Amino acid sequence: MGAKELPFEVDRKVLGRLIVALKDMQTRMQGVRDHIAREVLPVERQYTVGFGPKVEKRSFKFWRITFESEQSQEALHHGGWFDYKFDDLLKAELASHDGRLRSIAREIKDPAGSLRRLEADARMGGRGRSLGPPQQKERN
Repeated sequence: MGAKELPFEVDRKVLGRLIVALKDMQTRMQGVRDHIAREVLPVERQYTVGFGPKVEKRSFKFWRITFESEQSQEALHHGGWFDYKFDDLLKAELASHDGRLRSIAREIKDPAGSLRRLEADARMGGRGRSLGPPQQKERN
C-alpha cells in the first residue's frame, strides 16, 4: 500500500489488503472500547501544564476506585474538568472510541477513497491527513 505497489485501479489486491487491515484495526479498537466500558481498562485523559515553550503534556488514567484520590483530582483540575464525575469521563471516552470506530467503518465501505487520501498525503510529504474525510481549506 505504498510506492512499491501498482495503483489500486490496476491491481485490486491492494484494496483487499487494506480492507483486511482496516477490519483488523476495527476489531482491536472495538475490543479496547469494550474493555473500557466494562472498566477493565482505565479512562485516560491528556492535559497540558505550563505556558509557551514550557508546555508539558501529561496524561492520567482514571479508575472508578481511584477517582476521588488527590492525584486524580489534581489531574482533573489541570485538564479543566472541574465538575466532572467518573461517569462523565467514561461517557466521553466511549463517545471518542465510537467516533473512531465509525470513521474506520466508513473507510471499510470506501477503501478506494482511503487509498486516494493516503496517496495524496504521501505526495504532500506526510503533511496531510492520512485517513478520514477530506478536509476543506479555510479561506480568509
